Amino acid sequence: MDRMDLLFRSDITMIGHQTLVTPGKSPLKCLSFGRLLLSKGGKFRAKTGEEEVVLDILAGTCEIRVTCEGKSYTYGPLGGRADVFHGNPTLLCLPPKAEYEVLALSPELDVAVSSAPAPPGGKPVLIMPGEVEARLVGAGNWERLVRMGTVGKGATRRLLVGETIHRPGCWSVFPPHKHDEDKPGKEMAMEEVYFYIIRPRSGFAVQCIYDPPDRPDRLEEAIIVRDGDAVAIPRGYHPVVSAPGYLFCYVWVLYAEKEVYGAGSRTDDPDHVWLSNVEVMLKWPDL
Repeated sequence: MDRMDLLFRSDITMIGHQTLVTPGKSPLKCLSFGRLLLSKGGKFRAKTGEEEVVLDILAGTCEIRVTCEGKSYTYGPLGGRADVFHGNPTLLCLPPKAEYEVLALSPELDVAVSSAPAPPGGKPVLIMPGEVEARLVGAGNWERLVRMGTVGKGATRRLLVGETIHRPGCWSVFPPHKHDEDKPGKEMAMEEVYFYIIRPRSGFAVQCIYDPPDRPDRLEEAIIVRDGDAVAIPRGYHPVVSAPGYLFCYVWVLYAEKEVYGAGSRTDDPDHVWLSNVEVMLKWPDL
């Protein structure tokens, strides 16, 4: 698999909606991801079609108007954080067959737009920052803050969207895990996209994607990612590490053909699963 099929770069100067990852231009079969950048007063209109859509307000303030099943909804002002490093996200989850308009109220507006096929029905669900669960996971230089976003909210049928923040020079998704096979009670097949935000913007991170060693067509990649990049993760373990000195966030978007996500949905790399025993690790004097 060519790494250029996995890495997608956004134009951070382009105003409007940019489609970064789509099934036709990536190894993913269902999941799409885009970025919406607007200046104050700018508008973006779209229809969800046969897909559900999650709007994650990364920075700025906006008003969003939605029409769904003959009913109209107006949400706003929404957002307000300076960037992803200053507070929890605001997320608006839209079902299929909806129309929506985003109006920028701040000088700059940045929104992550995720979409994937979903069963018909449902209504818009707004998730405010105070409703987002945030938890610290890991230890040492692989500790990170995970904002669970839509997880456990019942707001979506197939999509899961959240954010992970970690300190400069640290690892995330560790121990490495994968979710590319359906094994009842053990693992669920899910496509994924990571979208990276780095401050200052001159920084970078390294996204690793690799298959178990016994797979004949083994995927083994180390991809340098920069601010505004997205990576499609069709399969394999996928840890990531940031460069020293740079704040690092990735928005994660998961798609599953089933509606259940939780325990038994992923498999840790057996070579590194011992790192899950955080209490033992913290007793090591040289750590």
